Amino acid sequence: SRRGRVLTAAAAAVVVLAAAVWVVGFTGVLGVRTVAVTGVGRVLTAEQVRAAAAVPDGRPLARVDTGAVADRVRALAGVARVAVSRSWPGTVRIAVTERQGVAVVRRDGAGWLVDGTGVVFQRHPAGRRTLPLLDVPAAGPGDPATRAALAALTALPAEVGKQVTTV
Repeated sequence: SRRGRVLTAAAAAVVVLAAAVWVVGFTGVLGVRTVAVTGVGRVLTAEQVRAAAAVPDGRPLARVDTGAVADRVRALAGVARVAVSRSWPGTVRIAVTERQGVAVVRRDGAGWLVDGTGVVFQRHPAGRRTLPLLDVPAAGPGDPATRAALAALTALPAEVGKQVTTV
């Protein structure tokens, strides 16, 4: 009888554990209800990030691949860094750090923002001349001329940098 109680308690524990695993990992009880996005507004919208994240509503939170979500969001041109986490009982949190333009390059007759690493990421509004023009043949993070020009520009004191019109 003591052995029977121990076996019954062990069986009950296994059943409870199996039920908990099933509820958490395979049902929508603790599924995604909200995708909260922070850190956007200048370059991207929360809706753009949610669309790129592609987290299905109701998917069990425990089964959300946060690394894959981060990779999909990171593919957006305006994203410098991203962190994805789960917040129980039903929220996926996406914290974005947007790229910040430090110069403008000309492509196809339009101005495009370039961040401090040389990534061209967003069309610059026509007629606004707030950042210096980066005059290099092939702007990009792998271009030595781009890297050198941006290093010189970002090394300048802020009050001097505001006076620069072309690099």
